Amino acid sequence: MFKTKSTRLPANQCPPPGCQSVVGEVGQGLNFDEFVVYNEEAALPTHLIVYALRH
Repeated sequence: MFKTKSTRLPANQCPPPGCQSVVGEVGQGLNFDEFVVYNEEAALPTHLIVYALRH
């Protein structure tokens, strides 16, 4: 987990009024889909994926 270091984001980087999250889709500048939650209380992990390297 990472802690938010800045709480003042430009308007184009914030969720729409009344929303607490945004979804980013693959496209210009984004290689993978992402889901961003701006409110810690709204983030609820449902799965844990653990990767292991084979030697």
